[in-house]
Amino acid sequence: MKAAICTRLSNADENSTSTKRQETECREYASRHDLEVVEVFVDEGISGYKDVERPAFDEAVDNLARGEFDVLIAWKLDRLSRRGMGQVGAILDKLENTGRKIVTVVDGVDTSQATDRLMIGLLAKMARSESVNTSVRLKAQRREAREKGRISVGSPPWGMTRREDGSYVPDLETGPIAREVLDRVLAGEATINLVRWLNSNGHFTTRGNYWTQAALSRWMHFPTLARMVPYNPGKRRHQDLSRS
Repeated sequence: MKAAICTRLSNADENSTSTKRQETECREYASRHDLEVVEVFVDEGISGYKDVERPAFDEAVDNLARGEFDVLIAWKLDRLSRRGMGQVGAILDKLENTGRKIVTVVDGVDTSQATDRLMIGLLAKMARSESVNTSVRLKAQRREAREKGRISVGSPPWGMTRREDGSYVPDLETGPIAREVLDRVLAGEATINLVRWLNSNGHFTTRGNYWTQAALSRWMHFPTLARMVPYNPGKRRHQDLSRS
């Protein structure tokens, strides 16, 4: 029988099981069950809870329903979906009476087994609840960080460094240079002159690249340089933390 593997990772952190690791364990499962893996579908950086569109996942389910392979292997049910029984139920309906199935390595789910349907619903509900709780917890942590003048995500802009408590302060080495650049801009100096001055003196970007006018312009618009923290990036709103 032919099989495909579907993996997903919303973000990479120390608690995440990488898509490569998921694929390895799915391949081991396929080998144990005499399944020939013909395709691998990967959704990287996509949430199983928030993202409505998951191209690889949708393609995998559609191909399974069409019979391009017989079994779709996922590492765990929540790698398929964290949007609850509504979405999982729709998938089960699509596969009903096709003779094809989805299986998971960790949960031991097999959608071809009628007795597994209740368990699948329970696991889907638990995955959704976990995602909701995680979302609430992260929002609370980020709100608290903003209120205390800390940045909970992202990297410090050139000229600044992050302290252990998450707040940004001028970097001892590049901070004075950044201050000089900003003073010269405010005094009316052309950015092209500053780009040439930075590059000729070996003051490169945080990634070690040469400065360009576009890069310098982007850097000057970082809200954190003005002691402001984004609290609604989609609407370009910022919270003033100058007195924090």
